[in-house]
Amino acid sequence: MKLILFVSLLFTALIIDGQTSYFVDDISGNDHNKGTSKNSAFRTVEKINQLNLSPGDSVFFRRGGAWVGNLEFKGSGSENKRIVIGAFGNGPAPLLDARGVKAGAEKASYTIRLFNQEYIEIRDLKIKNFLPFEKPRILENRGNQSFVKTPKMGIYIEGKDCGTLHDIHLINLEICDVNGDMSTKHNGGIFAEITWNEDESKRVKSNFNGLYTEGCYIHHVDRTGWSNTSVWWNRSLS
Repeated sequence: MKLILFVSLLFTALIIDGQTSYFVDDISGNDHNKGTSKNSAFRTVEKINQLNLSPGDSVFFRRGGAWVGNLEFKGSGSENKRIVIGAFGNGPAPLLDARGVKAGAEKASYTIRLFNQEYIEIRDLKIKNFLPFEKPRILENRGNQSFVKTPKMGIYIEGKDCGTLHDIHLINLEICDVNGDMSTKHNGGIFAEITWNEDESKRVKSNFNGLYTEGCYIHHVDRTGWSNTSVWWNRSLS
């Protein structure tokens, strides 16, 4: 009886501590599938955005495949159990391209967005954000004209009133063809930003602890390859 109880408890612990891998295939996938094997893969980025990922979970896009849209998956990993977004199969790196589309009421277009998330690893993808035939708008300021396009980013990492966000790894990515707004450096390949609430009473001092870029190739982006800013840049050490 004790042995049966022990095995039952162990099995339950394994389920609770389980780690799930999801697969996305733009050709043979179907969003009605379970998504947990190559033969029952999901099809779209939108399906991944509906998931609440847990520490240790993974999402793998089919090599040679291509997707259009904004990847904004939910969930954070934990220490030694990152959430991994990567590739499976053989061939070219999976291509993700927002094509200038803005999600919801966002001020900019991004292909991958992290919001108040940590312990994340994104690897082995090709990321673009190219809107063809976009006509620049003309802005006039005190007699001077400037030509602007929609701000665009390959990857946007935002922390807002979150305290410290840990351990975000970007590995073996190619980020290219981001035709953003040349009038500001706060768009382009990768942009990391700490923001705050307009209500001062709700603000929390926040920062990143561990932003890693390894083996990435960032080219042909407007305007900056890798940029960051923080609303807490000017503060005392107390």
